[in-house]
Amino acid sequence: MIMREWRRKDKEFNKSTIEVNLLLKDHHEMEPETDHQENIQRVLKFHARFSSIFESLSGFSKASVNMYSDLIAYINNASATKEEISGNPFA
Repeated sequence: MIMREWRRKDKEFNKSTIEVNLLLKDHHEMEPETDHQENIQRVLKFHARFSSIFESLSGFSKASVNMYSDLIAYINNASATKEEISGNPFA
């Protein structure tokens, strides 16, 4: 009687072990595809963020060029005004 009970439990255990192994195998076979999709999404997000950095740098560069041009124009206007006031071009 004890032997029968033990064999029955052993069969149940083996059956559940096989089922778990099959589930794990199915999950493992599906996992690389989902990992691949997740990696693609990560790369796309990184690409978008990285390109936004270059867009920001481009905007900063344009603003710097405009500011530098305005500064040069201001200096030229200031020196022209100074020449007109003093009459000396080297003042």
